[in-house]
Amino acid sequence: MKTPFILETTCVLFNWGLLGAFLVQIYIYAVWYHRTDRGAIRYIVYVLFVVEGVQTGLMTHTAWEILAYNWGDPSILLNIPWSSATTPIIGGIVAMIVQFYFAWRIWILQKNIFSQVISIIAILFIGVKLNSNFLDAPDFKVLAIYIL
Repeated sequence: MKTPFILETTCVLFNWGLLGAFLVQIYIYAVWYHRTDRGAIRYIVYVLFVVEGVQTGLMTHTAWEILAYNWGDPSILLNIPWSSATTPIIGGIVAMIVQFYFAWRIWILQKNIFSQVISIIAILFIGVKLNSNFLDAPDFKVLAIYIL
């Protein structure tokens, strides 16, 4: 019964650590590259900064509800906090923005047909759904139970 609590704590601490590294990257970007980049790229950087901050806040809310507010109450696993559902949604939004940016950079940097085909394939993979057999695997269900 302690495994979900340990996993939740580990995920939140890892997220805070990555947010710290991201803050350093944002600072370096603001000092060195902010003035030379296009407006669209600056917008993407700062939107990702805000979205990552919101995600960290929501993950912290989930951890607080489970680990502090409901300490010692195993029934919290039956009614998980609403903020835990936002983590995969926001993660998907961030991944989509970053993948579109990388596909665009490949398209711009290489003006040959091979790199343009790779960009199109990368964009098409964003819309591909997971194989339903993968979701039915017992290992995936155990992982999903531990994450929740």
